Amino acid sequence: MAKENSITIDGKNIPCSIELRDIFELQYYVENPRIHFIISSLGKNVTQEDIEKEMWGADSTKKLFRNIKRNDGLLEEIIVKDNLVIEGNTRLCAYR
Repeated sequence: MAKENSITIDGKNIPCSIELRDIFELQYYVENPRIHFIISSLGKNVTQEDIEKEMWGADSTKKLFRNIKRNDGLLEEIIVKDNLVIEGNTRLCAYR
């Protein structure tokens, strides 16, 4: 059962829920600045797998991966809307 919550974005209270999701069903959000940069540098027809491969090249992803292993999981949630990761794309990559 999902736990009902809310978050504040730009001063607006947005209803949300905390729930377990299959991380392999989630998609990187192409409008995220980091993801958008990866897509623009790789060119056309970039796949989710291409994005993930590029993200693994970043030291920040590797560092986060080590932190997740050390802490036995994520400390912060990944924010998802309609299977798109709005916040936490690096966390998704590191956790996969």
